[in-house]
Amino acid sequence: MKTNIPDTLIQAIGISRSMCISTSVDCSVVDHNSDIVSVNGQFHGSFFCCRNKPSVAGRCNDVHSFGLHQSLINGETYIYQCRCSLLFLIAPILHNGLLAGGLLSGPALLPESRDLFFSSAPEKGEISSISQITSEKARAIAQMLLYSANYLSTEDVKSPKERSLPENAEKLLQYYQKNGEINSEYPLNEEKQLIQYIKLGDTNSARKLLNEILGKIYFSYEKNFECLKVRILELIVLLSRATIEAGVPTGEVFGMNLHYLKEIDHYTSFEGINGWFNRIIVNFSRLVLSENNIKHERVILNAVKYINENYHKKISLEDLSNAVYMSPPYLSKIFKEEMKCSFNTYLNNVRIEKSKYLLLHTNDLLVDIALATGFDNQSYFTKVFKKNVGISPAKFRESRGLFPK
Repeated sequence: MKTNIPDTLIQAIGISRSMCISTSVDCSVVDHNSDIVSVNGQFHGSFFCCRNKPSVAGRCNDVHSFGLHQSLINGETYIYQCRCSLLFLIAPILHNGLLAGGLLSGPALLPESRDLFFSSAPEKGEISSISQITSEKARAIAQMLLYSANYLSTEDVKSPKERSLPENAEKLLQYYQKNGEINSEYPLNEEKQLIQYIKLGDTNSARKLLNEILGKIYFSYEKNFECLKVRILELIVLLSRATIEAGVPTGEVFGMNLHYLKEIDHYTSFEGINGWFNRIIVNFSRLVLSENNIKHERVILNAVKYINENYHKKISLEDLSNAVYMSPPYLSKIFKEEMKCSFNTYLNNVRIEKSKYLLLHTNDLLVDIALATGFDNQSYFTKVFKKNVGISPAKFRESRGLFPK
């Protein structure tokens, strides 16, 4: 467990323990960077699918970071599946208007994801420990997480429609309507360089230059703290544009900015606002650095979901690319990089795992199973099955002591 944990997250640890006991699903506490603070349950923040699959190792934090930001932006529990089809739910915890961390429930398995996940899990002992829940129970856990997060937060988590801008934000908007240009006193050259550092995701250089810029701004507005805040907000707007130009989705940046507009009113000292703004620089830089990973993560998650839902149909790479809004060549490239196999190989693997279930749990003829799992004919189904499993579908069924009636 981490040390120097904020009081809010210490309280969250007790609640997460109760959540784990009452729901029979692991419940963790994460900090504002989505790093695990405390885990209640079986897996202790290291899931066996990640430990044993090079294609996903080390990517859990990216997925949970994306989930935490989405929950903050949407003002509700965010429900998502990782690349291994494990279900997670996360709700944000706020402290004095700042994101302190979140309550993370999972992993769990939905019935429709069970067979696909079980087929590729290498450690059967840990498999039995994963809670299998219905969609209804997932929604109930999501509601409990949000209620608990609101209880822990010093202000309720709100959806974008419910959020009202603080008085300073209203003034800022009026200011921008009247003033299109930045005052000439502003250190423009340093600002341009700062934007470049953000676009490159160079956090260290950005923070070093930021201190120089803030020093000049503080000197100019030493006796007018409200004007200083306006200057800080101007910088945030400019850094937001740089982040968007670097490829980060506009919606994510806008959601963060709504949060920052509320946060700034909580600061009444130069020291406090300096530390706060340095954290913002880190957040913008992290967004840029991880955007490609997160962008690919979203695409792959959606691609895997599409395959799982449509494996029984005749689907092509072009169908998949249309579903995830990406060109077929580029999707093929990142799919192979991330999943360590081609689209066709993955699709066939899913179909074979689905066919195994039908072979063991139904008396369906092989030709019917082949068609039900997306294969054009029994001959091709048998060929792919034997290549993947090592024996024919009929032998697989017989080896389990099962014979079609």
